[in-house]
Amino acid sequence: MKKNSLIWSVCCGMAVFLTALAYSPLVLSPDQFEPVLFGMPRTFWAGIVIYLVFLVVIWLGTQVHPEKED
Repeated sequence: MKKNSLIWSVCCGMAVFLTALAYSPLVLSPDQFEPVLFGMPRTFWAGIVIYLVFLVVIWLGTQVHPEKED
C-alpha cells in the first residue's frame, strides 16, 4: 500500500508539472511556429503531447488511488 501512495503522490506532482508546462513560454510562445511537425506548429503538437502524457498520468492515478476499492 505504501508503494501505491508514493505513485499517487508522483501522479499528483506530474499533474501540477504538466499544467504549469502547458501554460509556460516553452509551449506558448506567440511568435514561434517552428519546428513544424506534420504541418502543425509547435504550440499545437506540444499541447497534444502534453495531453497524451496527462491521459497516462490520469489512468495511472486511477489505478493507484489510495482510497480505491478493489
